[in-house]
Amino acid sequence: MEQLAGVRVLIVDDNTVNRRILNEACTTWGMQPEPADSGIVGLTLLRRAQAAGTPYRLVLLDAQMPEMDGFEMARRIHEDTDLSGVVVMMLSSCDLSNDALRCRELGISRYLVKPVMQADLLDAILVTLGIAAAQPEEQSVARGSAAPSGREVLAGRRVLVAEDHPVNRKLVIKMLEKRLLIPVLVTNGTEVLRALESDTFDLILMDVQMPGMDGLQTTAAIRENEKATGLHIPILAMTAHAMNRDREKCLEAGMDAYLSKPVKPSELYAAIEELLTNHVTSA
Repeated sequence: MEQLAGVRVLIVDDNTVNRRILNEACTTWGMQPEPADSGIVGLTLLRRAQAAGTPYRLVLLDAQMPEMDGFEMARRIHEDTDLSGVVVMMLSSCDLSNDALRCRELGISRYLVKPVMQADLLDAILVTLGIAAAQPEEQSVARGSAAPSGREVLAGRRVLVAEDHPVNRKLVIKMLEKRLLIPVLVTNGTEVLRALESDTFDLILMDVQMPGMDGLQTTAAIRENEKATGLHIPILAMTAHAMNRDREKCLEAGMDAYLSKPVKPSELYAAIEELLTNHVTSA
C-alpha cells in the first residue's frame, strides 16, 4: 500500500489481541505502528515523538479503556497545541452515533464500530488521511476507464442525518459508513437548523415524521435561508408513508428526492450518489 508507506500510527488499546491485530494490519499496509496499552502510555508516546521530531500522523484509539478512556485521551490530544497535527480515529464495540457531536468537538475525525473488517479499516484510514481518491483513480486507470466509481463519489462526504427513531438511526448510520460516508446525527428539525449554522454538509437525510418541527417544516426553513446565500444543499426525504401525495408534499417543501422506509441500502446509495453528482452544495 504505497500511499501509507512509512506513515507512523499509534495504536492505543488495552486489549492485547486487538493491539496485535491492528499492528499486523498496519504493518502489512507499510505503516509504522507502535502499540500502547493505555491512554496514559499513549499520551506519553505522542509527546515524546513530537519532541523528537518524529510525530505520529494517526492514532487508532479504543473508546473503552480503564483509568483513561478514549474520549478523555482524545480531549487531551485536542487541547494540546503541540499535537494539533495528529489525526484521531476511534474504534468502539458500542455504537457511537449518539456521540457524533461529542466526537467532533474532541477532534475525532472518524469512529468505527468493532468488529471492523480490515478492508473497511483500510478504506477508512485512506479517507481520514485525505488520500482515498488516489486508490480509485489508480484502479480506474488499470481498468482503462476514467469514470469515478460510486464508492469514490460517496467516500468522505458529510451527511447530516435527521432521524428521531433509535433503530432507524442505527441502521442508517451503518449503511452510510459502509460507503465511507461521514454521518452526523441529529434528532429533530431544530437540531438540523442549529447544525447548519455552525457546520457544512454535502447532504441531509431528512426524516419526515419528527416531533416538534417535522421534516417538511425544516426543509421549508432551510430553503428560505438559502435564498440569501444562493446555496442549495440536497435533501433526501425518508418516510414511512408511501402514498403519491406524500411524495408530492416532500417535493413541494423543497426536498430533492424521496425514499420510503424501510430504506434498502441499494436504493439509498443510488439516491445519494445521484444527488451528490448532480447538485452543488457549496459556493
